[in-house]
Parts: sequence; C-alpha cells; structure tokens
Amino acid sequence: MKKYSVDRIEEDKAVCEDELGNIIVLDLSELPEVKEGDVIIASKNGYRVSREGTRARRKKNFDLQQSIFNKEP
Repeated sequence: MKKYSVDRIEEDKAVCEDELGNIIVLDLSELPEVKEGDVIIASKNGYRVSREGTRARRKKNFDLQQSIFNKEP
C-alpha cells in the first residue's frame, strides 16, 4: 500500500506527495472526500483516507511549528 498526503487541491485535482517527496496528481473523482493535509492510502480497491495517519501528520506538523515559533532567545 502506498501512502500520500494531500498537499493542495487545484480545481478538480488533488496534488499529493508520497513519503519520499514524489508528487502525484489525482482526479478528485477517484478519491473519497479529501481536504488539504489528509493522508490517503492507495490499495487495489482504490483510495481511502487514513484518519489516524492524518491526525499523526497534523500533530507532527503542529509540534514542529511550536518548536520553531516558541523558541526562547
């Protein structure tokens, strides 16, 4: 199974990034309802949103943001 994160939505396309940083553009019609930041998993049956993967990715990004902006001088 391949895992992607939805980087952005452009018109009827989802621009996604895999774990290695490769970009793939998917038609929204091929996907379940997604939004920017969602983690989707590809399988032989299509795509599904990984709620757990999405939560983990958002927490990682939030923690990184906090460490950058809340540094003590």
